[in-house]
Amino acid sequence: AEREGTGVLIGDDGLILTIGYLLLEADSVLVVAGDGRVLPAGIVGFDHATGFGLVRARQPLGGTPLDIGDSTGARELSGAVIATHPSAGGLSYASVVSRRGFTGWWEYALDDAIFTAPARDNHSGAALIDADGKLIGIGSLWVGDAINAGAAFPGNMFVPADLLAPILPELVSCGRRQSAARPWLGVYSEEVRGHVLVTQVLRGAPADLGGLRRGDVILAIEGKAIGSQSEFYQSLWGGASAGD
Repeated sequence: AEREGTGVLIGDDGLILTIGYLLLEADSVLVVAGDGRVLPAGIVGFDHATGFGLVRARQPLGGTPLDIGDSTGARELSGAVIATHPSAGGLSYASVVSRRGFTGWWEYALDDAIFTAPARDNHSGAALIDADGKLIGIGSLWVGDAINAGAAFPGNMFVPADLLAPILPELVSCGRRQSAARPWLGVYSEEVRGHVLVTQVLRGAPADLGGLRRGDVILAIEGKAIGSQSEFYQSLWGGASAGD
């Protein structure tokens, strides 16, 4: 019934950047300021492709907005600070351990996500801050394979903050990006031994109406063979438009 996480003040008007899954299906949003004040807030926008969410406090929040930096400089072994609300652990130091693509089972992918270690809890919406004190990432997930070396190495995945600038005006004015939406099937999947295995189909979604069922293996899209989750998404998003 409730979700909680951290947001980052990025505007003088109380605009707060966070990770979008905290806002999905929310009937109301409350912001707890650093000094403990509890303020009502409204959802400004959500972007499916990046996973960013925006809210705005409806009363003066105070504080200094954090500038957005250039995350391209965050490479392996770069130092950074993870910042959350004090009640979620406050500040901790981390290192960037890899920069690589990320695919999620919920029809989500990033070309160049940021992975850090050591892993920490209360990562949802956390700020990743570089040595210049600028925001370079928003915390999304705890992962067990931060270095992608075939062995367990816990860490966190951050969405690069650079992805916000091109879509920020549209999110603020319209609530979503105005370019053509990605096509979605409504299917959850896992990559198992070089195959894309359907683990869940959302009721009433295009995948459900098209006959996909849990346990199916997706072998190809329009005759083009796929063997990985990333190939699945690339074929799906590159060859069709929403509504086809």
